[in-house]
Amino acid sequence: QFAVHGGKAVPMVLDLSSFVSVKAFAAEFFANYDRLDRLLLNAGFAVPPRMGPAKTAEGLELGLGTMHFGHFALFTHLQPLLSKTSEGGKVDIRVVVTSSAASQIPILADFHSSLLEGDGSGDLHGEITKVSSVNMYPRAKLANVLFTREMQQRFPDITSCSCHVGAVATSIWQSPFGFGQELIDLYAAFVMRDLEQGRRTLLKCMLSRKDDVLRRGSYLDGMGIAVPEKLLHKPSCNATMARRLWEVSEQVIREHG
Repeated sequence: QFAVHGGKAVPMVLDLSSFVSVKAFAAEFFANYDRLDRLLLNAGFAVPPRMGPAKTAEGLELGLGTMHFGHFALFTHLQPLLSKTSEGGKVDIRVVVTSSAASQIPILADFHSSLLEGDGSGDLHGEITKVSSVNMYPRAKLANVLFTREMQQRFPDITSCSCHVGAVATSIWQSPFGFGQELIDLYAAFVMRDLEQGRRTLLKCMLSRKDDVLRRGSYLDGMGIAVPEKLLHKPSCNATMARRLWEVSEQVIREHG
C-alpha cells in the first residue's frame, strides 16, 4: 500500500547510543525533508550485547542510554519540525514509543530514589543498575511510558503513545551465552508473533482516531487496548517521576550536546 501510493522507504544511518550520531541524523533529515507527521521510536534490546560495550558513547548505562536517552535526544532535535507540521494542532502528528509489558513489572520497573534527589545524576551511568542486571530492561521500558506521558503534557498538539507489541520474532532475541541461538530462533519462529502481528498495536497508535489514543499519552497493551490508569503499575502514572525524568533528560542532553 505504501508503494502503491507513491511512497518509498529511505534508509538513514542512526546510532541511538551516540548523541553525535543522533545530531547528525537530525541534520541530514532537516536537509532533505520539511515536514514530519509520524515519529516511531522503536530501538531496543532484550539482553545486552555479549561482547559489546556496557555504556553509551557518553558513558551512560547502555539500556537506559539507548532506549530512553537516545530517543529523548532524537525527539528533542526533531520536535520543532513536528510542531511546525502540526500547525497548532490542525494536523494529526504523532510520536509512538515502543515500550514493553516489562514496564509494568513490580519492583523491577522503577527508578532509584536518586533520580528525584539533587541533580538526578545518580544511577544514570550504571552505578546501581548495571546493563546486565534484571531491572535494566524494565527500567528503560518504564522510562518510555513516562516519556510519552510527560510529552503529552508539554506538547498537547502532538499525540504521544507508548505500547507493548508482544513478543515478536525479530533479531532482538540473541543468546547472551554465545550458544543456543538455534533453539531461540526455533522458539521465536513457532511461538512468537510474526512481524505482521507485531506491528498491529504500533499501527493503532499511529492511526487510531479513538478518544483513548488521541492526545492522551496512553499506554496500549499487546492486544492494542489502552490500559486504564488505575490498572497501570504505579510508577507508570507517577507525574512527579515523569516530570523529573524529563528534567534530568534535558540536563543530560545539554551536558553532552
